[in-house]
Amino acid sequence: MRTWHREKLGMLDRVSSLLTPEMADDVARSYPQFRPILDHWRLHGRISRLQDMDLGEAPSVFRDFVQFTLGLVAEHPKFDSAATKTPTGSQICHHQQPKELVNLRPASWALCDGDKIARMRTILGIWPSDSPSYEIKQISNEFCLSVASMAIEFLQSLQATKRIELRHITLLEDRTTIAHPEYHARGFIPLCQKNLRLRIERRASLWTNIFLRDSCCFSGKEIVHTGGILVGLEAHHITRLMGPWITEALALTSLGMPPESFTLVIDGEPILEKSSEVFGIVQRDAAWQAALDECYSRQLLPKPSWIERRLHPCYMFEGLPQALSDIVSGNSLVRCNFPTGELWTMETVLGEHEEWSSSEWGI
Repeated sequence: MRTWHREKLGMLDRVSSLLTPEMADDVARSYPQFRPILDHWRLHGRISRLQDMDLGEAPSVFRDFVQFTLGLVAEHPKFDSAATKTPTGSQICHHQQPKELVNLRPASWALCDGDKIARMRTILGIWPSDSPSYEIKQISNEFCLSVASMAIEFLQSLQATKRIELRHITLLEDRTTIAHPEYHARGFIPLCQKNLRLRIERRASLWTNIFLRDSCCFSGKEIVHTGGILVGLEAHHITRLMGPWITEALALTSLGMPPESFTLVIDGEPILEKSSEVFGIVQRDAAWQAALDECYSRQLLPKPSWIERRLHPCYMFEGLPQALSDIVSGNSLVRCNFPTGELWTMETVLGEHEEWSSSEWGI
């Protein structure tokens, strides 16, 4: 899934010169939060470091934006030529049929059989020989399908008269899973829309799921297990790992999830005290983000562009400070089963660093 998205995003960046004002307006009506990206593409062309940007929104919504925009640009008569060439004009050999990539849009929670996976590999130019056999074996042993994806598959197999009788489902996501499991609750939206009495509680384990998403977030040989708990997680990755789960859950309502139908529980078992400690790091990061934004508002620092703001190391996710405030106060569909402690305040951070220069803020 990650390769698929990066290929699409890279292709969209390459063909951005084909984006017309009418296309940009059409996309912005559905995705107004990404209007600055559309304007940059139209006025300035390609965006450096775009592949490395989180952009601060729910990642699956950004992928929807990329898919929607790419679908419009693909109708341009020069699309095939632009999509298969690098900025220097050389040919990209594995995208001979770029519209096949555009039309490749599997839901991340949908279960794929061998034939579908083989087709995706062909379109993406990924061959089995590209990966050593031991890596393939390792992945198959360590990563599972998400409980959410299997539950969706099961529910869809039931007769509608049986599904409508369901009232409560608890999903225990306590294993490392594939295909961006934080997105998978989106698959429940149509099911919940047809059964407004259904309540889904998804419990995502910090220690055996959320924190194991990326091996790059751990400090090499320091990764050890003590009583089934992983340690060696580097502090500056914690918010980047927890943030997508929070932002994806909070995006569900705008995507059509009925009120009160879904709850995400961030599960800190079996070490609740340590879970509280790492949640404090997320609160700290949110306070720094809020403090930096306040510096911009007070004109203590030069106001950055939309993209520059989101590239700053202190920026995590849009709306993160308010999201954490709602979680701590119990006014969110995201809950924790461990003490969340007191919120870090933007005023505290700002009071200690208000005199910092641009260079000290890393600007």
